[in-house]
Amino acid sequence: MRKALFFNHMKDLTNLLFAKHSNFPLMRKRFEQQNELDAQLIPDVKIDGKSRHELPQLLAGLQYIFVTPYLNEVVFEILEKKVLGGKKATGRLGMSLWEILVLGTMRLNLDADYDTVYDLANHHQVVRGILGVHTRQVFGEGKYYELQTLKDNIALLDEKTLKEISEVVVKAGHQLKKNESEENIELNLKADTYAVESTIHFPTDINLLWDCNRKCLDTIGLILKHTTLPGWRKHKHWHKIIKRVYRRTANIHQKKGKGYN
Repeated sequence: MRKALFFNHMKDLTNLLFAKHSNFPLMRKRFEQQNELDAQLIPDVKIDGKSRHELPQLLAGLQYIFVTPYLNEVVFEILEKKVLGGKKATGRLGMSLWEILVLGTMRLNLDADYDTVYDLANHHQVVRGILGVHTRQVFGEGKYYELQTLKDNIALLDEKTLKEISEVVVKAGHQLKKNESEENIELNLKADTYAVESTIHFPTDINLLWDCNRKCLDTIGLILKHTTLPGWRKHKHWHKIIKRVYRRTANIHQKKGKGYN
C-alpha cells in the first residue's frame, strides 16, 4: 500500500515538473528554424512572381501567412487545436506544425501523390526554403524527409481544418485588397465553364417530344407533393402511356416499316 502511494506521488511530481519547466522538449512546436549558420530564413526566400504554375502562387501565400503576425497566430491556433488537441504536450519531438501545413496544402493544391510531395520536399529549393529547412549545404546537407514520415504527418490535416484555415486566409486577402485602395471595392466572383463528357442522345423530334412530356409530368409530380392540383391524379399512369407510345414510335422510325409516314 505504501509502495503504491509512493509511486503515485512520484508520478504527480513528475507531471508537475513537466508542466512547470520549459526545458523539457515539446512534442510538436509551431516552427523551429534550423540552427545551421547557412540556413535560409523564410522571409528571405525569393519566389518567381512571373511563373504561371500554381506552386509559386501557393508558396507566396504561405510566406505571407508566416510573416503576418495576426494571421500567423490564428492559423497556428487552428493547427494546434486539431493536431495537439487531447494529446500530451511533451514527448518525442515530431514534425513542426508549419511543416505539416506547408506539405499538406501543397499536396492538396497540386493534387499530388505522396511520392511527388516527397520529391519536392527533399529536392525543390524554394519549397525547402518555405519549409524553413533549406541550407546552403556548407555545414551539412540539411533536413531529409522520409516518405512514411510525410504520410503520417500530412494525414493529420483533415478537410474541416483546411477549410477553417482557408476561410481565415481568404478574409485576410480581402482585407489586404481593400487596404490597397482608398475606394470601397465590392467583391466579385469569377466563374468559368468547361465541357464535361456526358451521355446525351441525338436530339431527334421524337426524343425531344418524349423529353418534354417526361419533364413536364415529373415537375407536376414534385408540385403535387406540396399542394393539390385538380385533374392530375393519374399523372403516373399518363407517364407510362406516353413512354409506351414513344417506344412504339421510335421502333417504327428505326425499322421504317408500316406507318412510317
